[in-house]
Amino acid sequence: MEKTISRTEIPENTMCEGEKMRKYNEMTQEDFDRILMVLVNQNTASYLLNIPGVYELVAEDYNNMVLEYWEQEQEKP
Repeated sequence: MEKTISRTEIPENTMCEGEKMRKYNEMTQEDFDRILMVLVNQNTASYLLNIPGVYELVAEDYNNMVLEYWEQEQEKP
């Protein structure tokens, strides 16, 4: 038999989805971007490139630099 937990037994730091959404609505774009940068900086480039869609965007943006780098490599003895 499953035990039912009353609202008074739920720890204070536990929020329902609606309460979480109201709290998240207080987050600014600057807050989100700051925290995103912290998390991104904790990962390696290899990890980030394996996120679906990221490799394609980065490869397109770096295309010319990759080609120039490759040309320089070919010129070395």
